[in-house]
Amino acid sequence: MKLTVDVSDRDVPFLRVLGGLHRARGAGLAREDDDVTKVLEHLAASAADGVRRPGAWERSWVEQAFGDFSDKVEPDPEIRWHVRVRPVVEEPPAHVTCGIPTCPACYPRGR
Repeated sequence: MKLTVDVSDRDVPFLRVLGGLHRARGAGLAREDDDVTKVLEHLAASAADGVRRPGAWERSWVEQAFGDFSDKVEPDPEIRWHVRVRPVVEEPPAHVTCGIPTCPACYPRGR
């Protein structure tokens, strides 16, 4: 997926500091302009790992930055140490008078 991200001029130098560290580790960045892009790509991949892998080191900072998301994921039956995004289940409309979802008075034949 291609994504366009606006980064403030104030934040760019700080992201370049991280890019310089990334380059020093041998990431093969050719130009300083590549630094910010690569830093954002690395942050996105690390955040996804933090969500996908419950035991990952990234999990704690993702939760610190975004809050608890455990109700949005569930164990992945195909990969033991991964989770997957929980499918969104739409709640049936509540009965207007009694407020009971799928009220037998409203839905005598069921759904």
